[in-house]
Amino acid sequence: MDRRTKSRVHNRWAKRIPELHGKELKLYLIGAQCLHCVSYIPLEGDLGADWGVCTRQHSEFDGQLVFEHHTCKLHKYSEK
Repeated sequence: MDRRTKSRVHNRWAKRIPELHGKELKLYLIGAQCLHCVSYIPLEGDLGADWGVCTRQHSEFDGQLVFEHHTCKLHKYSEK
């Protein structure tokens, strides 16, 4: 994927990220982001640097594309 296409896809997907409020905002501010969650699976290829899929059962984002810096109430730190 060329840079221009990657940028367009990233920008299009970024518009889907819900705004954080309450507990999610607090989690985000302390660094509890998807990237550090045991349930985050990064995409392969060029977009895997920023995007992945949530596999956290009972999360509102389970099975969905998520931005690595997003979070949810069910965040659980990975041991990585």
